[in-house]
Amino acid sequence: DADVNDDSLKLLKSKNIVYIPTLQVGQQFFRMLTQKLDFTTHELAWADPTQLGSLFDLRRLDPKKLNGFDYRPLVERFPIPSKSDSIMLRNLKRVAQHGITIATGTDAGNPGVAHGASYMREILLMQEAGLTPHQVLRASTLDAARAFQVDSQHGSIEKGKSAVFVLLEENPLISLRAIEVISMTFLNGRGYRPEDL
Repeated sequence: DADVNDDSLKLLKSKNIVYIPTLQVGQQFFRMLTQKLDFTTHELAWADPTQLGSLFDLRRLDPKKLNGFDYRPLVERFPIPSKSDSIMLRNLKRVAQHGITIATGTDAGNPGVAHGASYMREILLMQEAGLTPHQVLRASTLDAARAFQVDSQHGSIEKGKSAVFVLLEENPLISLRAIEVISMTFLNGRGYRPEDL
């Protein structure tokens, strides 16, 4: 709810704190609360349809059965994106500029944040904050593995590590959307085509 100050940034850096921004959580909650849902094609293709459908329940439920709660007056009260969304983007950029380790995380399970399917929205918001595709991908791979102390086996392609990675049709360093077109998924060195999974 405020811009991160220099003292906080120095403290994060000195303590080797990992910053996981979860940029979409508040925005998605307010989208559900105000029924301004805006699912992407990616989310519609990959999210659990029952979970997505349940987010529209407020439109169908009688406010009398919800102790008088009615979402309609909230629509004007909660603009999307909000002021705090802009602050979060600025803070992520400053954290990155100070060399603080960033790990990608969606905080899936919150209203409107679907497991797996919300990843694309999150990384595009990270890029909107000013991170390069390289920084975003590193936060999703090696830095995330380091944050969970599993980087000796995961996070990069190196001899002796678990061969868990995806083969893409295009270069994600040029466009993060390349992640949406997977040729093969490798798990412990064995390749699988998407249509076989």
